[in-house]
Amino acid sequence: MTALLIKAPVEAPRPADLPPSPLEHWDLIGRRLGMRLLVKRDDLLPFPLSGNKVRKLGRELAARAVRPGDAVITNGGVDSNHCRTAALMGARLSLDVDLVLHTRANAVAKEQLSVRLASATGAQVHLVAPEEVGQRIDELTAVRAAAGQTVHVIPGGCHTKSGVEAYADAAAEMLGQLGTAPDAVVLASGTGATQAGLVAGLARAGCHSRVIGISVARTAARGGAAVQEALSWLDGDAETPIEFLDDFVDGGYAHASEATRETVRHAWRLGLPLDPTYTGKAFRGLTELARTGALRPNATVVFWHTGGLMNHLVE
Repeated sequence: MTALLIKAPVEAPRPADLPPSPLEHWDLIGRRLGMRLLVKRDDLLPFPLSGNKVRKLGRELAARAVRPGDAVITNGGVDSNHCRTAALMGARLSLDVDLVLHTRANAVAKEQLSVRLASATGAQVHLVAPEEVGQRIDELTAVRAAAGQTVHVIPGGCHTKSGVEAYADAAAEMLGQLGTAPDAVVLASGTGATQAGLVAGLARAGCHSRVIGISVARTAARGGAAVQEALSWLDGDAETPIEFLDDFVDGGYAHASEATRETVRHAWRLGLPLDPTYTGKAFRGLTELARTGALRPNATVVFWHTGGLMNHLVE
């Protein structure tokens, strides 16, 4: 018997449709670090291994009212969690997806598991040198538009107002689960929208929790400015102190030192899955902040797990 495949319009997943991600108590690790540690498990949100990008892209695509047959073009590194999530969501929504991935090792990159998985969804993967990203996006936009498609160009990392709003709501979700404001939230911070959303959401609730972004690639000056810019999209010209630390970038995006790799290995042995690109750097930062006293003893700290497990599997 031949199966009949019926394509029906599917709405973009809205943040309201997502179940809350778990907020877990990690007492064993917390005692070792001298704090009350909780982990906000956005790595367990729907869409395999997608993490924080589910909330951001879901909100962005819903705001754009995408329709089947539209084209989505976005960019990132070869191992970009954002781009993998865009490929998965695009497949679900019957969108044509172009991923412009920057790399200087095209021959090797074509064989990477992350690239093969994105291609498996039907997304078109374009491997370019970093300085060629903008030009390739312009070229693809022109081709798609000439074919009569509605084209949605989404900034890398979903660094958009909708992405920030998604995490302002996520902060409220966390407060509802915890019942009180934590002393600090620590997370991996890249393009800055996730961190900005958490800052905005906590401020809206009248909370004074620290939101400490551990950079995965950018310098403190560049990354802090990006967080401030994203925050201004929600809160106008308000100047809010931003904690964006670049002590653990390990040479840049997708590079990891032995110290970060050891943090990842140790966390896995304790049952907490981390990766060397995003969460491993962030958790190493959390550990150092506790060791040096930058986080006060017995503080209530939420480690926001932003996903990226695939970046551990592709190594």
